[in-house]
Amino acid sequence: MVTQKKVLILSDDLLFMDTLAKLLSEFEGFLVINMSVNNFIDSDVRELNVNLIILDYFKVESLKNGLHNKLLELQASTPVVSIEIKNTDNDQLVNLGFSYIIRYERPIYFPKLLNDILRLMNDFKLSKPTEVRVGPYLFNNSLKSLTAQGNILIKLTEMETKILDYLYKNNSKVVEKDILLTEVWGYNSQVMTHTLETHIYRLRKKMDLYFDGANLLIGESGGYRLQL
Repeated sequence: MVTQKKVLILSDDLLFMDTLAKLLSEFEGFLVINMSVNNFIDSDVRELNVNLIILDYFKVESLKNGLHNKLLELQASTPVVSIEIKNTDNDQLVNLGFSYIIRYERPIYFPKLLNDILRLMNDFKLSKPTEVRVGPYLFNNSLKSLTAQGNILIKLTEMETKILDYLYKNNSKVVEKDILLTEVWGYNSQVMTHTLETHIYRLRKKMDLYFDGANLLIGESGGYRLQL
């Protein structure tokens, strides 16, 4: 089964969006979302959970400030392809701190765009930091640790790390207990729900050492979520 890559096309040019979306959708592994810039500005960008943004940049002059503020929320998690007017010197997105960005001019040669999109997503994946912010903590998946203010290191077990990592990747959405058991212990696991609850209890207790972790790791009906 091919893992789908979610691509967001941002533009106020409907013909451009539809044409590019159809071309990308012909290739297995791409799930394409079209969105106007105004709708993007008004959206909860973390809920979109996209792997790449294609931005029709020269169509959004009057919306730059609102657009930039939204893009900054995704700066560390999403690479950007910026489509711009020919012969312009536009370093706006680079100046905002976007390291993983490709700048294109119309007309677009699609085979080259496709190759560059795949390369950009791969480069970003390989370089993506393992350390992310969870509330007041820095969570390092590789080191199996949380770092509190003042560089206080809290060591996590293998299972605690997997639980926290999976909850983080679900962007504050509730993850059902059965799904969490399957993802953390494996498809053939006979581990019971009370085992998961024990690990959750211990993880929350560690997070409570320097912060009220109950506000971060929340138990919902049938599952758990992070309050990010």
